[in-house]
Amino acid sequence: MRRHEYPGPMALCAMQSLASRTFPTAGYRHIGDLTWNQCLSADGADECPTALWSQGECTLAWGRLETPGTLMLQVDPGHPELADEVLARAGRTARGPLGIDVAETEPHLIAALERRGYPRTPDGPFMACLGRALTDLPDIPRLPDGYTIRTQNDDADVAGRAAAHRAAFGSPRITTERHARMRNTWPYRSAYDLVVASPSDDVVAYCQGWYDEANGTGVCEPVGTYRDRRRLGLARAVCTAVLHAFADAGGRRQGPPALTPTPRSGPAGPRLTAARPAATICRWMIDGWMWMDVDDALIGHWSSTPFDHGAMEASELAFLGDGWGWSAWFHVYALCVTRFRWRCPAPGVLELRAKWTVEGTPGEGSGSAAFGSMEPARQVDEVTRHHYDLGPAAPMPGAEALTAVSFVEAVEFCHQYARGPKEIRPEEDPTHLVVPYATNRAVAPLP
Repeated sequence: MRRHEYPGPMALCAMQSLASRTFPTAGYRHIGDLTWNQCLSADGADECPTALWSQGECTLAWGRLETPGTLMLQVDPGHPELADEVLARAGRTARGPLGIDVAETEPHLIAALERRGYPRTPDGPFMACLGRALTDLPDIPRLPDGYTIRTQNDDADVAGRAAAHRAAFGSPRITTERHARMRNTWPYRSAYDLVVASPSDDVVAYCQGWYDEANGTGVCEPVGTYRDRRRLGLARAVCTAVLHAFADAGGRRQGPPALTPTPRSGPAGPRLTAARPAATICRWMIDGWMWMDVDDALIGHWSSTPFDHGAMEASELAFLGDGWGWSAWFHVYALCVTRFRWRCPAPGVLELRAKWTVEGTPGEGSGSAAFGSMEPARQVDEVTRHHYDLGPAAPMPGAEALTAVSFVEAVEFCHQYARGPKEIRPEEDPTHLVVPYATNRAVAPLP
């Protein structure tokens, strides 16, 4: 398996291959949806860093940082482990809070977000994906006298279509130049991008359709009408015309994502007969603390035991790649485990923010950080800073040097820790059953 890094919004065809293979059963990204986003972001060639995971010629996952503050991603449900890699990579690249929109048909992504403790925004869902079969379509509704549905015939229509979008959404993003560029990007076809012309032949409404021949699905996105031409049935008529165009091409299904805002996020779009909710989309928010740099060399297990000659106690550290981790201090009669977040704001500097502490007694004969009994978890909020150095260190004179991390300021009463296994999972945290990692989302973000 290989990971490819791109400085800007590239790798469109590779991303579309995954979307075509999994749509609509796993997620809501359609090949046309990706073209739409690509053309919106193409002006900032270095503003949308993208990573793509592939095996041979097969795309398995991708993640793209969109400005401002959005992570777009898609992961093949047959490779759910890549969701953690996509999120970890975003954590090392972004420099602020991010929003992530995930459909309920992507349980592997939801599981990864919950496993990492990322909070689900409470006032969702934000969108409903509507879909229907392309059989038994209703007739195209009759338009008011003088209005017609047609394709875009010349440069004036292209400019009018872009202006209609700006007027409908109150956004300047779709310029004539961007819309013209979109018309030259696969899988755009003018037969599915229909407009409604007024009696004076001005574009006053439109429905942009995208069709995927490989899976026989089409989507309608976006759809808009000038405010002063609403409630005339224009959007319903042009959307129905696009559905007929999909069906004429051999299409089997429309949507998702005919994305309709829920009541919390805005007015609903045109209602189409027999459209059924296919999925809802919820938003997950990730605050800025965990998007600081982490030192990959710290990720994994560390133990003070090789350096604790004659001591009756020892400490362990564990750093996860997503900015969470835990520490453990234990002796024969007591065990204390602290769940923390970590980051490295500068080379050789580690910041720890303690969030939960669990105390108890160690398991009989365990010899490591495993509870025999424990007290209820306590929520805490304490930040400490530690300067560190990575390199070989001998536990005693004449002993073989070990890979170690040495701290100027002690962590859990110890200054030196020997490297343990680098592979690490949240389930190895002795407190993961008491304070599940999904509980991390209850922790308030760093002010």
